[in-house]
Amino acid sequence: MRSLFKALAGGGDARREAVMAMTRHYLIGEFSAVLGELQEEVTSPASAPDVARLRREVEAAPPTALGSRATRALELIDRLCRESLDQGDATAFTRLAGIGAELRTFGVCAGLLTDTPPHRRRAEDQTAPRTGVSTSNGDTQTDERSRH
Repeated sequence: MRSLFKALAGGGDARREAVMAMTRHYLIGEFSAVLGELQEEVTSPASAPDVARLRREVEAAPPTALGSRATRALELIDRLCRESLDQGDATAFTRLAGIGAELRTFGVCAGLLTDTPPHRRRAEDQTAPRTGVSTSNGDTQTDERSRH
């Protein structure tokens, strides 16, 4: 840790590397903390190992792999939310959905996830005509310039 502080106090490449290392540690730590919240909320004994495994993977993964882990975490949360609804547990659903929203916001802000959900991107790619502009609500508006 002292070497990190020394590097931050210095300049040039050493400082840049120290800042990048801190950023990587922050991203991994924050992601792990959100998964820790998820671990506390999991009520299904069958799903608990999945959350624990994903958390370990995030903690050991290189930063370039965090995007795919974020996507997997959101898919896992989606599955857990569905299970809680199937069991009629609205309280668990609300807590899990909140964690999912927190993870999604973190992922988008950290550049790990895009702002458009994957199912929405696929639908827009298949339905938007080449001369149209897709709007935020999924409608397509014709680009007037393309008609002339």
